Amino acid sequence: MNNLLWLNDFLRCIPVISPTGTFKFLWDILVLVAIISFMFMIPLEFTFSLRLEEMFNAYYLRACISILIADFILSWNFGYFEKGLPITIRSHVIYNYLKKGLIIDVSATLFLFIDIIFRSNELANSYFHLLFILKINSIKVIFKKIEERFHLTPQITQISSLIKLLFLILTVSHILGCTWVIVAHKEIDSG
Repeated sequence: MNNLLWLNDFLRCIPVISPTGTFKFLWDILVLVAIISFMFMIPLEFTFSLRLEEMFNAYYLRACISILIADFILSWNFGYFEKGLPITIRSHVIYNYLKKGLIIDVSATLFLFIDIIFRSNELANSYFHLLFILKINSIKVIFKKIEERFHLTPQITQISSLIKLLFLILTVSHILGCTWVIVAHKEIDSG
């Protein structure tokens, strides 16, 4: 019981981070870069049966996974909007994260963390890395937050929509290209 009181006192010392603050905005952009990076790296890992460390800089991989782990920790403390109002009551923030983000964050990040940080040598883990595709919805949410922050004009909103469409086309093309390479490898192997 005494430990729970200490934890409660500790959490009261840490303020809930405002969803309108500059830190939250910059953090969302950093997380967006990490998610997009993994969205392009994981299909390549799966396609060519090479570990991420063999294809990409280990420091960059660790930085990206560290950002995602830090985002998992900070998400318990990020305020959110509900019906246009910022919610910064800690119990509501925690409940909202449990309801909307916990399962996707854990399933998408856990196997990447174990594999990259602990340098697991099993290529079988790359199948679990495909769970990271669940984070694609996070990209949409972050783009929406960026648009809302700047109160974009209709012309800029159309340009933003065009950029999102271009990103979607590139992502789908990348995944389909990797799929075709897998099919070609299977055909070559089967004769």
